[in-house]
Amino acid sequence: MRVELKVEELEVLVSALVRAKFDDPQAFEPYFGSPTLAGAHRAILGALLSECEKAGDNRRLIRWQKWMEWPGRKHERDLVASHAASQENWPEWDEPTRLAVLRAYSSPFFPTDAELMELIILIDEMRA
Repeated sequence: MRVELKVEELEVLVSALVRAKFDDPQAFEPYFGSPTLAGAHRAILGALLSECEKAGDNRRLIRWQKWMEWPGRKHERDLVASHAASQENWPEWDEPTRLAVLRAYSSPFFPTDAELMELIILIDEMRA
């Protein structure tokens, strides 16, 4: 299936999903940790970046690339950590499962493995 959207429509969709997800994660259940939604959200963001690149709109492209950076996302990081720490099964999950869960929780952003490992340490401390 193919859906054609203008760059402005993609921007609104990416922004609206982030607001819906991170303004009130409890209200966004069961979608907050959905790998399906995480993949779709990242695909929409990827399409937006691709369209900016095709159009030669480097200014817009750079703005969105900067927007995606995880280190500046303290609010989102704190919500991801809090949400993960509240999961009853957290102590039972192995590292690959924890990483996969945190990738879904942090979507559409792309924290590195090192940043996710720091988040795991923070979550474990929150649960202690």
